[in-house]
Amino acid sequence: MANSTTTFAFSLSSINLNNGLLEITALTTLIGSEVALSLSLGTRGAAGIAWAPMSAFGTVGIIRACLSGITPGWLRETLSLRTSASDTAIGMDLKLTDSARAIKVRKQLDRPLGIVCDARECPSDTDFGCKLKYTSWKDVYAFDHMTSVMFNKLPDINLDSELRVFIHAQYEFRRYLRIHDTKFQLAALSLSLFKIAEVYTIWALGGNVYTGMISSIPWLYFFLVAIAVEVQEQIIKRWPEIEPGNVDIIAGQLPAVGYEGGKRKVVLGAFDNPKLSLRWKIMWGAGALLCSSSLVLTYFLLGQEPRVVLFAWVGFQILWLALRISLYHFAERDDTLWEHALVGRSLDSLSLYMKHRVLLLTLALSKYQAHIHPRGEYSYKEDCFSGKEIALLRTASMSHSYPFNNAGLSSSLKLRVIGVIGDTTLSSAAWITGKSKLTPMVVYDSCIVIFSLPPILGPNARHITLAVPAVRVLSASVDIPLDALENHTPVFVEKGSANHGRYLSWIYWIPYGEALWLYFATETDTMKIVGDHDAQILNDEQVTAKLTAGTLNISFMHVLDVKETLKTSQEAACALFELLS
Repeated sequence: MANSTTTFAFSLSSINLNNGLLEITALTTLIGSEVALSLSLGTRGAAGIAWAPMSAFGTVGIIRACLSGITPGWLRETLSLRTSASDTAIGMDLKLTDSARAIKVRKQLDRPLGIVCDARECPSDTDFGCKLKYTSWKDVYAFDHMTSVMFNKLPDINLDSELRVFIHAQYEFRRYLRIHDTKFQLAALSLSLFKIAEVYTIWALGGNVYTGMISSIPWLYFFLVAIAVEVQEQIIKRWPEIEPGNVDIIAGQLPAVGYEGGKRKVVLGAFDNPKLSLRWKIMWGAGALLCSSSLVLTYFLLGQEPRVVLFAWVGFQILWLALRISLYHFAERDDTLWEHALVGRSLDSLSLYMKHRVLLLTLALSKYQAHIHPRGEYSYKEDCFSGKEIALLRTASMSHSYPFNNAGLSSSLKLRVIGVIGDTTLSSAAWITGKSKLTPMVVYDSCIVIFSLPPILGPNARHITLAVPAVRVLSASVDIPLDALENHTPVFVEKGSANHGRYLSWIYWIPYGEALWLYFATETDTMKIVGDHDAQILNDEQVTAKLTAGTLNISFMHVLDVKETLKTSQEAACALFELLS
């Protein structure tokens, strides 16, 4: 028992963490971290990847870069892993899903620069009202360098001007995709092999061979990664010009409630950023693990080494640091486009497939607006955001009013609603097509309601689909006793006011015949619109009476407000149909 205790005490005393310069050198892991961070993200090609971990000074930056490369945008922002270098390398975006974490981060950011869709991930083919996952729809807060260069070369399309969609031109001859200096990259990669001299020197001076080997593990790993990246670049250089990509982007001054929107640029078929692929994420994930482990073990082992070994190790780190900084400043960026020309096309000249991709961008923009809408994203759960749903309007009948039934007048009518296209989609379509007057605030209460008509109203006694521009408002009304109505003060809430998400329901006015309205409200809180509804048939005077009572907590005061909004709905519907025709 005594012997074991003595052995344990001896082991602890052998761990010397105070050999003079160790505490100082530990702080140097922060020196040059910005350069190491940028290089490890591949901004200077394969050589930069290999040189990033050459010096232990700046390892913290490499770990941060690797973590930023493998984390989604919302987590990168939350953990403060986002940097200007990460924005340049991989951009910054948030998925337009119903993730509470992404929604929270989105509220803390400035307005996005654009919207991105992947044409390979079109919304699933489902019926109206089904919940969809928009896995490829993203709002972008920083474009990567390659995309930024592309957009900087494109002219701005003013809001009042006809939309021009830019697509990649096709060539009959071979062109390279990227500028890539192979000789420089190979020379720099070869020079990084001098890292082996550091391992040998530590061993020759009487140091533990494991100290040099463990210190060099990050370099060895990234050196092998760099070779793989360089081989991939050589393969790409020898390919003929590839077909246009599947990434569609709309950039500019995006519209939203409180923002009218401005200039816009639309690109169809942009190329994927290879650094967003799974293999890069795996590479960065393993790199973060190796760098973290190596850093801890290296300083642990250095605590056991004599001063001469420590001085030699520090000297090598300073040398590699100076050479790494030189490489960073003299090497050219390795991800610029090779003058890949873009051709502007009018919307009318596009094929039906290309128009559908523009439509998907419009719907993605609509989804973004819903996420930041004062009404709350939960108010738009049943709105149509599927490209398949909206495309069905091509075959649906369009009418300015619900067909009037002459079989006999009654006080109510049963309706079957199969979908609704809300204000966010209409304002997005208006912005895309250049209808500058139809801002999100103007179309705030506009919508298109899609009905399934009963056989008695349809031709040849069969169900048909009918789309009708209509008016809807979000009401937070509460029941007021009849005896208290006389003393109730009318309340009117301005458009754009936020709500707290309780006791809410959508109220709809559908034009019916020449001078009547179909009026109905969704169930409180559920706000379910798809399904059967019993609508009241009201004339103008009855609509005005409901509004002037001031119990609905909305902005409308008179039927004239409803009629004015209906005209806006009809104009916005025409803008949407421009994308469908």
